[in-house]
Amino acid sequence: MWKLEKFGEGRSGGLYDIKEIAKKLLIRDCIELSNAIFYISEKDRPVFMLASTPYICLVANEAYEWCRKAKISLTTFESKEHLENIRAKAKLFGNDTIVSFNEQRLMIESIFRTEHAYYKKLAKPYCPDFLIDDVGTYMLNNTYIGNTIQYAYDFHLFSKPNKSIHDSGDEIKSFSSEIGSMLQEIITILSGTSYRIPQGANISQLHINRDFNFKRKFKQIDNILIFSLACRINFLLHCFKKNCPQDSMLYLRLIYITFYSSRNELQNLKIDCDHIFDGYFDRVFRNCMAHYSLYQKVADNEIKLTTTGYGVIEKFFDVDYIELVNTIESKLTLILSALEMHYKS
Repeated sequence: MWKLEKFGEGRSGGLYDIKEIAKKLLIRDCIELSNAIFYISEKDRPVFMLASTPYICLVANEAYEWCRKAKISLTTFESKEHLENIRAKAKLFGNDTIVSFNEQRLMIESIFRTEHAYYKKLAKPYCPDFLIDDVGTYMLNNTYIGNTIQYAYDFHLFSKPNKSIHDSGDEIKSFSSEIGSMLQEIITILSGTSYRIPQGANISQLHINRDFNFKRKFKQIDNILIFSLACRINFLLHCFKKNCPQDSMLYLRLIYITFYSSRNELQNLKIDCDHIFDGYFDRVFRNCMAHYSLYQKVADNEIKLTTTGYGVIEKFFDVDYIELVNTIESKLTLILSALEMHYKS
């Protein structure tokens, strides 16, 4: 049963309970996530959706579970297994409790070979192997924000045997529609008001460009892992952020989960960067960010109704929202530099 903190008076003098605060955070994240999608121009939206799907699945899954624990009735999500699988990708490659890092590395290598075979079949039979374009890359302002191997891995449950993920477009579209419907249902039930597409939708002109890298640049599978990690970080810092409010807890939520998860990634890749995480690697705060779980983590007298995050940030790090965002962004930038140094050309 969902447990409630008793009503009390916080430092700001308002009445609250922990469940209502988590609910407010959840509603706002669902709305901000939906807004971010609709702010993007129709031209750039497909690529934006590819990159953001693990984060969409993270929020959607946690919102669905939160409602279930709170005994709030929702339409059954038929593709729950796929939702949870893609949600795990938001935790990056080394943090899946079911599939080990080495198993994921082998899976990505298999996906790479399948995608290469797909493009080779499209090319003329006499076309040399090294001329086959088999890794599509996406850039924003000369910064890589995604690649086709990364996306094929994210959606691998939809893959047909020995076929490129491109052949599963209808299944992925149906799955995306189901997520969209569920998010709208959750917003309506929790807020009491149906979601409306914001004014100014479709105006963000990000100008995401697509290019190709040749197979020879990815002779070592770890290069694809390093490149994909960098793409995920760059997407959040340089693309997703542009479509969030300045005080977005959703943005902080996603960059902190990425920051926290990166330590395992760096360790698995044998990149020594533990110093980057000093003072800001907190499992309890990470769980607050990942699961909207505040019960027994924040006390009555620690709630601040007038601050971004309602005092959760101040409780764990004794800084405000802006300082924490700036700190995590700086640390992610250091991680990007470490990844670049270990990319073997």
